[in-house]
Parts: sequence; C-alpha cells; structure tokens
Amino acid sequence: MFGHMLVLAALLCVWAPGPSRGYSTGGPEGACSSLMPSHGVGLQRGSPPYTITTSSTQISAGADVTATITGSKPFKGFFIRMKQGDTYVDGEFIDNGGNKDRCSKTGVTHRNPQLKSSVRVVFRLGPGLTANGGNPTFTAAVVEQKSLIWRITSSEMRVVANSSMTPQPGTSVTPGPGQPTNQGNRNDDDEDDDDDKDSSIALQNPGVVAIDSECGKTKGCFHDCHGGGTCTFLVAWEYQPLNESVLFNFLYQTTSSTDQWIALGFSRDALMGEDSVVECVMDRGEVLVKTSYNTGKFNEYPDDKHAAMSDYKGSVNDGVLACMFTRKLSYPREPRVFDLHDSYYLMVASGEAVSGNKFPHSYEKLPLVSARKISVKQVSMASKGVGPLYPMVKTHGTAMTLAWMLFASIGVFISRHGRAMFNYSRPNSVLVWYHVHRFCMAMTAFLTCSGFVLILVESQGYSQIAHTSEKRYRALHPPLGMLLVILTVVNPLMALFRPDKGSPSRSTFKWTHWAVGMFAWILAIALLAIGLDLPKSQADLISVYAVFAFAGYQLVMEILVRSIPYCLGNKNGFDLHMANFSTNEVPSVTGSGIAPDKEAAARHTEAAKRRENTIKSSILVLHMLISACFAVGVVYFLLRKPVEYITSGGSQHEATSGKEFTVAG
Repeated sequence: MFGHMLVLAALLCVWAPGPSRGYSTGGPEGACSSLMPSHGVGLQRGSPPYTITTSSTQISAGADVTATITGSKPFKGFFIRMKQGDTYVDGEFIDNGGNKDRCSKTGVTHRNPQLKSSVRVVFRLGPGLTANGGNPTFTAAVVEQKSLIWRITSSEMRVVANSSMTPQPGTSVTPGPGQPTNQGNRNDDDEDDDDDKDSSIALQNPGVVAIDSECGKTKGCFHDCHGGGTCTFLVAWEYQPLNESVLFNFLYQTTSSTDQWIALGFSRDALMGEDSVVECVMDRGEVLVKTSYNTGKFNEYPDDKHAAMSDYKGSVNDGVLACMFTRKLSYPREPRVFDLHDSYYLMVASGEAVSGNKFPHSYEKLPLVSARKISVKQVSMASKGVGPLYPMVKTHGTAMTLAWMLFASIGVFISRHGRAMFNYSRPNSVLVWYHVHRFCMAMTAFLTCSGFVLILVESQGYSQIAHTSEKRYRALHPPLGMLLVILTVVNPLMALFRPDKGSPSRSTFKWTHWAVGMFAWILAIALLAIGLDLPKSQADLISVYAVFAFAGYQLVMEILVRSIPYCLGNKNGFDLHMANFSTNEVPSVTGSGIAPDKEAAARHTEAAKRRENTIKSSILVLHMLISACFAVGVVYFLLRKPVEYITSGGSQHEATSGKEFTVAG
C-alpha cells in the first residue's frame, strides 16, 4: 500500500505541467490593445536588451515595411503592432515570420515558447494612412522569461504621402483590470449616451481621499479607509430610480508621479475572470472612462467602449484621480455589461499606466473584494475589502501544511524517539514505529506532490515571484519549493532500496537518508512561513507566527526527549551516536551468562529503559496531538476570511475580532 502511495506521489510530480504553459501559444486576442501577457508582473524598467529596426524611415499608404526584433539576449515571446499616436494603424501583416496573426492581422505574436534570437515580420499599411496622426512606430512587448517583460518601440517613420480621406478622430489606449486595451477618445460621440447626459452634474475632486459624509445615508460606498482616517480609494454610488441608472464617483490616491488607473469590477463569484468592469485611467493629465470585461486573466472591450455609460468625466488634483459617470442598470445589447438589478461582489483594482496603457496590477497589490454580494440599488457600506479568492493557492497551502507540520513531524519524531513503542511488538513482522513512520512519510510525499501539481496548474507552469525591496525572501519560494519536491520524492524512493543490515553500505544509507529527510523538513518549515506571507495566500499573519512557534516547539521537544535518559540516570542521555536516531535494530538486554551483580545491574537498566520508553511513548502521543493542533490552527488562519460583511437593506454590519457596529442608512 505504502509503495503504491509513493509511486502515485512520484507520478503526480512527473505529470505536473511544464513551465512553458504561461506563454506557450502566444498572446491572446484579449491582449491586442496592451500587448501585455497576463503574467502578474509589470514591465521592466531601464534600458531594454531588445530593439526594433525597420526597413525604411519613410512610409506611405499601401506600402510594405519590414520590422525586425533583435537583442543581446534570447527571448521566448513577443507581441508586435504598428501605432500612430495613440491609435493602432490599419493594415495587415503579410509576412508573420512563421508566427501567429492576431487582431485581424494587425498584430503578430509568437507561436511557441522556444528561445528566439530575432523575429522578422512585414506589415502592409492600409490606404487610409495620413501624416495628420503623427509619425508611426512599431511597438512590441517582449517576454525574456515569464517574470521579465520589456516594452520596446522602433524609431519614428515619417509619412511622405497623404491620403485624400478625411482623418479619423484620435484615440487613446485605456485599460481595464488585468489588461489594457485600445479605446476611443474620451469625448467620442455615442448616440445612445447623448440622450442620457446631464451636464448639470459637476465633478468634485477635493485633492484628498476621505469617507464621504453621505456614505451609508444617501450613497453606497466601498473603501479601504482605516478607522475613518487614511484612505487609498473611495467608490461611491447613488441609485437614480427615475432614470433606472446609477451615478458612480471614484476617488483614488495615486502612489507615484506616473499615470495611474482604478477600476471597479462586478463579479458573480468573487474570483477574477468573467467580470463586468468600469474603469478610469490617467492619460497625460486627462482621465479616460470606459467599460470592459474580464475573461480569464485578460481584459477585453465591447465594440462600444462606453456601453451603458454617460456623462463621464474625470480630473487629477494633488495626486488624486477623480472620475464620475452614470451607468444604466441594464444594457441588453451587450451581454458582457452586467445587469445591475442583480447583486454582485465588488472588486477594486488599481495600478500604473503609461500613455493610457494600463499595466496589470502588481503582485504585491491584489484587488480588494467585498466579502458579500452588494446591490448598487441599495444604500450600503463595504469597508476594508478582502482580496480575491484563490482556492487552488489555499488548497496548495493546506496540503503543504498538513504534509510537513503534521505527517512529517510525527514521522520524523517517531523514527528518532519512538522505536520502543508497544514494547517492540511486530505486527506483520515489522516494528510498530516503522508502520507509523512509513505511513506518515508516504502521506507527506503524496500531499507535497499534490500541492505541487495544484500550484503549477494555478500559475500555468513554473512562475517566478518578482523581487520587492522589503521582502526579497519571497522570491526564494518557487526555486526552493522545486528543490523540496525533488527531495520529497528522492528520499522515500531511496528507502525502497535500503541495503540489508549486514551490507557495508548500510551505514552510508542511514546517514544519507537521515540527512536528506532532515534537510527537507527544515526547508519545508521555512517555505511554509514564506508561503503564508505571500499576498495570494491571503493568510492571517497569525499563521506565520504559528509556524515560527511550531519550529520553536520542535526544538524544545527535542531537548526534552533527549534529557529523559539523563534525568533517569543514564549519563549517555545526550549521546548523538547514530544508533539513537537512524537504526532499525532493537537493543536487547539479557541476563544469560552474566554474573549476579552484573545481572542485577542489567535488570535495573532494563527497568529504567522500560520507564524511559513509557515516558517517551506518552510524550509521542502528546506530540501527535500538539502537532495536529498547530497544523489545524495554521490551516484555519489560512482559510478563514479576515473580515466579514453582512449587507441588508439600507445598513451594513461589519464583524471582526468579535466586535460589531452598524452604519445606519
């Protein structure tokens, strides 16, 4: 049975998805506007190691121009398009270099994740190209590896022949949560929206983010204000029954001098993906307002980027981004614009933008999500939202916690100090301690490999964690986790080929098996602490402290157990000889052929040994219970929601740490 479990664990690890799944098939259609992959990281800063060269510095409508991506380092993926100002140029790639066409053939992306030294493509310009829109350039996102993404732009190409066609209005690039996209001008005409515009509504930007005094009275609000003081964002809404619409106001305190964005998503399940989104994005002093839709890890836009929206306006004052718009409750023409007659989880995301292009939110700053579904037709408050749920991440953490804090802890302890359990009884000719040890270590291997597969599926392959100035240790989790999985599989497989007792290599095996196991166990405890500190775990900080307390408990327990023989009169109680922790042989005491005084001493020693074994067995049972309590406690603080909301009618109750208060509506 146990051999079968080990084989299953090994097969799980071997089956695990490869590291290239994150970008193996090229950028999807949802990335046509931003060109950015959804890897959970932003663009690299500094001088990129890649360039785009063009076959000509002068172009005209209908002409062909060649673009070549080269660099000092090989790269795995890319997404390239031609841009004129803020608008992608009409035309088509007539030669994609063996890669994939995207965006109605106005874009090209990689076909596979194989390393590339260069890429050559040919773009045929459309007949409507004019010089009025500025000098076109090729722009591309280049993926060096999953966590290293560069944005590169070619030199400008001058348009030398004008078309007689009327120039089209300029456009800007406006992103939505998770991925940017191309959008029309903020003042684009929308025949349906014009009927609903109310120019009498003025946008207020106080230059500071604070709780609106009308929150919970005449307006519903979602914010992250701490104790009524410091706020990063405030989303307020006011139901307008006469127009069957909702007036939204966003305030967001930007965190740097770069352009920023904020978006509100309506989600049916509190998970990222399949969400209707409204967003406000800074673009060189202006604020763009659009509607979009999250599909999987990407964001896309309907044909009408102002669908169901009217009277949209925005401003930036003292680092505060403010925007306001009216949203119709229903918009049957576009199913991706959700019907706000229903209740949804509210999701607020934010991040950086460049020239209207929104970068995905950072790994450190995950979206905040209301813990309950909220109706924007009601006056309610939701503060201190929790992050989005990541069930596979939490299942991964649960599996690893049970594997190493429960099963591995018991398995290691009993192999070192529990060999005399049940007076060396041998069910099926095998000592009891060995049955327990083998079961625990098989469960450790099975849970570890299962957790490994889960996290690879969640991250779509091996994923690096971006470095942060304050918590660089987080980047160690993926590579050391891979090492732990290897050690977890190797050590029990090593035990299956254990040499016989009389073999000269038996001692080498004992030391190697012990060293690999102990190193894996210590490494696992450290990785648990790091993993529980990662943002996506959404674990309570208490869980990290519990892991540290568990490590201290293990040290105290080890000292306690080793002191027992010494306290009982055995001066070798702290002897670290190999026999104390790595042999399967059982000591025996016999009086046959021993002098009377020595026989009495032997009986005394045997009695002391029995007392020692009884005490150790009791401590072992206690250790099992304490380890189980630690493991269950960590899992509890990993899985529980830190803040819970109950929305009902015009009031909102918040319960946390046993306290409750009500904001009357």
